[in-house]
Amino acid sequence: MLTENLDLIINSAASINFDDPLQEAIKINYFGAQRILELAKECKNLEVLTHISTAYVNCNRSGFIEEKIYNEYEDADQIV
Repeated sequence: MLTENLDLIINSAASINFDDPLQEAIKINYFGAQRILELAKECKNLEVLTHISTAYVNCNRSGFIEEKIYNEYEDADQIV
């Protein structure tokens, strides 16, 4: 039913508990977003997929951090 009728997905689910074991945080935050993307690819009428992330996605940067996608040279799947 979802893949036939969804036209908008907003993904804002994540754990921001910084005490989670690393494997648990990866399951929730990384693989959860991957599953949403897989669902989106199956939706026949999807017009918008929005992913809302945490404020710590570019924590390796300092100073003013623009709200944009930064090119990274590392493959996230390989790192995980």
